[in-house]
Amino acid sequence: MENKYEISYVKNDVPQANIYIAESEELAERYFKATRPDCLYAGIRKTNTVKPGQPVIEVPLWLLKISYSWGDEEADQKFCSFEDAWKAAKDMAINEAEITSMENDCEVGLSIDKNDTRQEGEIILHYTYDGTYCHYKVVKF
Repeated sequence: MENKYEISYVKNDVPQANIYIAESEELAERYFKATRPDCLYAGIRKTNTVKPGQPVIEVPLWLLKISYSWGDEEADQKFCSFEDAWKAAKDMAINEAEITSMENDCEVGLSIDKNDTRQEGEIILHYTYDGTYCHYKVVKF
């Protein structure tokens, strides 16, 4: 069952409400605030009712998938924007490269493939001390 959230807001002194279909209340609220900065957020509530003519917005969801060449995978991390997911991937990859380089006194290879048009990307860390890899992949859910 899909989760529907009614977000109330004010724009140009007119109270309004839209329905957001999202995985969670937090994602619906974050998406609204990111895409409607010109509106005054009033509140959110879970609902099963859509009034005739009421706008319904499906919240996009991006996943950050982290996997390793030896078969391990981390739990997917979920984001409501490509930019947030990409920033998290970059931050984690750089932190991992720094830690690995310092702990193993080695260089770490870094490959970045970002496609803004398709809103997807991948960062690959190559652990030169043992020849293994870590993949940070951002994809639309």
